[in-house]
Amino acid sequence: MDLTGERVCEGRLPRAGRPAHDDERRRWNPVHGARSIIDLSPIGHIDLRVADLDAAFPFYDTLLPALGFTTTYHGDAWKVWASAEGQYVGLTESSGHAANENRIAFPVGSNDEVDRVAAVARDAGAADVSGPKAMPYGPGYYAAYFDDPSGNRLEVYVRP
Repeated sequence: MDLTGERVCEGRLPRAGRPAHDDERRRWNPVHGARSIIDLSPIGHIDLRVADLDAAFPFYDTLLPALGFTTTYHGDAWKVWASAEGQYVGLTESSGHAANENRIAFPVGSNDEVDRVAAVARDAGAADVSGPKAMPYGPGYYAAYFDDPSGNRLEVYVRP
């Protein structure tokens, strides 16, 4: 990123004083042309603790593929879902786990995707579902909120 917050493209700044071409902006800007969480998120991985891995596994095994995490690397202690691009979510049991006020938010590309993933979460057993609904976090922000079986708070959203 340069000092103005503009993403540097292929080791060079956008042309002098002008914004990047639409194609270049789409490559870097999560609100233009995104197709999945993989296109939207710069996070490499999330290691998430749950109180009961056996109880949480079916929930995440339904939710995460709906978000683009379709390759699995499951062992005894860790369950891992990965994207084709190498991002992953790992799940493990922690005997002292207690849900807290943190929330993991997964971006998607449209309101329809929020609706779809919220329905997947609900069908998988999400608790305390709120939304999908418009939120005051910016123009067009649309989200659904829910808890996993261990009480971890999750969100799926779009911010056009």
